[in-house]
Amino acid sequence: MPVLVNAAHRSVARTLVARLLAEGGQVRALAAAGVAALRTSGVFTAVGDPDDEGLLEAACTGVHTLVHLAGGLGGDPDAVRAEGRAVANAAAGAGVRRVLLVTLAGAAPDADDPLRRAHAEVAAAVAALDVPSVEVRVGLVDTPAVRGLLRAAGPPPELLDVPVAPVAAADLVEVLVALDAARSRATDGHLVLAATGPDVTLGAVLADGGGRRGARLPTPAARAAVMTTLAGPWTGSDPSVPSAWDVLGLLPGGAPGTAT
Repeated sequence: MPVLVNAAHRSVARTLVARLLAEGGQVRALAAAGVAALRTSGVFTAVGDPDDEGLLEAACTGVHTLVHLAGGLGGDPDAVRAEGRAVANAAAGAGVRRVLLVTLAGAAPDADDPLRRAHAEVAAAVAALDVPSVEVRVGLVDTPAVRGLLRAAGPPPELLDVPVAPVAAADLVEVLVALDAARSRATDGHLVLAATGPDVTLGAVLADGGGRRGARLPTPAARAAVMTTLAGPWTGSDPSVPSAWDVLGLLPGGAPGTAT
């Protein structure tokens, strides 16, 4: 049975689609852009926004696993909630057998920043489904787009020493590919895994160079939201949350602070 990747117009989700195809899997996608390339590669692709519940439910018909990467750094908490509701409702309505969800490390109902609180709401909605689900809590996903946003925002000196536990996008994708391959082992419940990198600081990530050129300078409100999210926490010591690398037997291949 196929896997469906939501919001496949986003870079990490699109990379995941390509890797799943390379593994010989049956892949579907919902994307708001870049649809022609996805379809050319053999992916059945629905065209629409990731919070379009009706379209997502229709695309999930006959799907085994629905994968959703909640909005990362710079994401709008309201949009994250809307997409999360659509994912939970579509999964229930279409009868998918499992949901894979990516959230930020530190996501919690009482988190200091709105984005992490929104991620916690999405995780709760997915956990309440009557199907097994896996939530992967990630450190700062290190991509050229994220670096471009960071450089445009210009973090203040006091944030440069914050450990952001960077994770190469390719490494996150390998976690999700491995979880899809292990689908037969998921029977019930909501499993939470941590996919965080070493305690590399934000300053070290920025000093490494890289980044997408021409990143749009955020508005003052957007910049403030990014700074609040950057303050963390990006690493955790909760013994009840096992490491995705250990559980899946993976070794992260991206060097800390290296753009993917």
